Amino acid sequence: MTVQADWKDDYLSEMGVNRWYPRVHLINALPTTLREANEPTAIHQGVSNEENDYSNELSVLAAHEKVSNEVTKETVPKPKPNQTKGASAQSTNSQVESVKAETVKFGLAVYIIGDYIVASSLVANHAELQDQAWRLLQNILRSIDKTEATLAYHHTIFWPFFQNKNADQSLASAKAYVDDFINHLSEEHKTKKIIALGGVLPKLKGWAPSSDTYKPEEHLVLPSLYKMLQNPSEKAKAWKLIKASPFYNV
Repeated sequence: MTVQADWKDDYLSEMGVNRWYPRVHLINALPTTLREANEPTAIHQGVSNEENDYSNELSVLAAHEKVSNEVTKETVPKPKPNQTKGASAQSTNSQVESVKAETVKFGLAVYIIGDYIVASSLVANHAELQDQAWRLLQNILRSIDKTEATLAYHHTIFWPFFQNKNADQSLASAKAYVDDFINHLSEEHKTKKIIALGGVLPKLKGWAPSSDTYKPEEHLVLPSLYKMLQNPSEKAKAWKLIKASPFYNV
């Protein structure tokens, strides 16, 4: 029996099965017409065109997440005697849906290059700047330890990750997912050295110079590759941070 495509999509959606499509066109990949339906081609409203960085988007949404957490802690009012169970359930579902609506959006490219885990914040048009960003990244790593490291692994995370609308895709969920992912890479590739380019990973990890989670001997936070490409002064800032880092090998 032949099942029409839209029927099949509806059937899988009702079962909670997430269909997979390629999110971006990979290098040397054959042409395809199948693409992720919710591929992030633009950044949310509210982020300035000048910054155009997912790290800023994450910073804005972190404030929304605080509000959503407060909603979950609120006590659901007890129904009055004349209220039906259906009305009470509808009120509860409405609160749950309002919490789930607080979804974070960001893009993060993760590499294993030599002894480093590199996490680069992405911008909406990152595919157009891919070659320039890669050359800049190679130059940065070369300036750190004067070696020619090889690429061992590359993966891109686009959040929200799940297509299922009922899935929790809040900031807390994104933190847990990325944290587990980075920890897995650290164990598999026997390295704890992390270079974060842009604000996404530091925001998710809660890194700040005064925080207990930030370890200068293991973590190096630099400006976004795309900001450095756009503004040469960001390269100068990155160079100062590199020279002050324990990673730097004169």
